[in-house]
Amino acid sequence: MWIHSYIRETFDGSSQRVFVSLNNALIHMYASCGMIDEAYEVFRWMPERSAVSWTSLIAAFAKQGYAHAVLEIFRSMQGTSEARPDDITFLWVLCACSHAGLVDEGRQFFEDMIQRWGIKPRIEHYGCMVDLLSRAGFLDEARKLIETMPIKPNNAVWGALLGGCRFYGNAELASHVSQNLVAEPDPRQSCWLSFSVGTCVCDC
Repeated sequence: MWIHSYIRETFDGSSQRVFVSLNNALIHMYASCGMIDEAYEVFRWMPERSAVSWTSLIAAFAKQGYAHAVLEIFRSMQGTSEARPDDITFLWVLCACSHAGLVDEGRQFFEDMIQRWGIKPRIEHYGCMVDLLSRAGFLDEARKLIETMPIKPNNAVWGALLGGCRFYGNAELASHVSQNLVAEPDPRQSCWLSFSVGTCVCDC
């Protein structure tokens, strides 16, 4: 906060403008400290914003569990001409949907990402979708998504489905998932197994 105050005192009344990247860093700093109101104030007073600015604010609210605020900000972002969402933006939006159980919204955003924005989903996006569906009890839909993925599913994706199986008591599907986890060990993705204990990929 002292650094932020110093920046204001330095640039107030000056012909120089604060770089967008510096304001983005302030948003990230406040968000990392859980100071969402302060992060939003920095964003609100920015004379110009980039995709990183919007995504940083979305991430800030997503980390604190304010899913509906995330969706509101994201819709505002789509209504501006100053920035367009990228794959990281959608990852945080899907993460927020997953933790809030917003299944219909998550499905729509995932489809829009591909169809409207032409963004190719990464393994993280599929992981978020499997997590979203599994948390909500749509285990068959989650399994079908894994089976039709153009990317080879990793332990994180299977772990997300396993978490849903455990919560909803689907032992048969859990047995199938466990076989895939054993057959395809990937130490590099071990942190992603946090899906199965209720932690989103975005926390890694």
